[in-house]
Amino acid sequence: MRGAQIEKAREYLDHSVSGYYNEEKPKGSAHSMKENRKILQEVLEDIRHDMSDEEVLNLLADSQISVRPENRKETYTLGEALERNKMCLLNAIVKHAKASEKAYICLKCGWLVRCMREELLKEAPEDTERLKELKEQELEYLKNAYEGFVNARMTESSYPMCGMDEMTVDYLVAALAMDIGQYDVATKMIAAILTSTSATPRIKDKARDMKDELIALIREKTAK
Repeated sequence: MRGAQIEKAREYLDHSVSGYYNEEKPKGSAHSMKENRKILQEVLEDIRHDMSDEEVLNLLADSQISVRPENRKETYTLGEALERNKMCLLNAIVKHAKASEKAYICLKCGWLVRCMREELLKEAPEDTERLKELKEQELEYLKNAYEGFVNARMTESSYPMCGMDEMTVDYLVAALAMDIGQYDVATKMIAAILTSTSATPRIKDKARDMKDELIALIREKTAK
């Protein structure tokens, strides 16, 4: 059973990183996005419950990402960048990284998926099923980022956090809360920034702009 789990994990990892070294995905790929996500969920369950950190680290070391460094490049497509950040997230889970680190990776994944969705909306607006799937993925990543940063604010006392000072983190939490529909939280966070004596004029100006955007969203929601 253990061998099958490891092989399944290696299959996912090798399939994920194969895109790093190719401009296009191979035709007739055996895995759809939904299948890949299902495999990833199973892999993470194995990591949490049945595989030691050493086994997972060996698995990462054996995957294709460490075999072909000569083919690495400076510029990546959105899909390639997303897969690399997924690998970073998996690594962060394995090494028991801080909540803020995992939240920051989820944030970048969410932004990458958003860019992919916006590109698809321009190129193929009729592909509603794919657009819906990307929107769901984006919200899932942003929700995880929001929950991670909220947790980090309570458990991590040292700043800067992921290169951000306390007011910037609060602003980011407010923005994420607004993105996922937690308008009450966003309202409280914005109010705290605007009344803070340590917030800079620049961050307060940005908070005021966010407040106007939030009011518009609440009015739009109420009107429906």
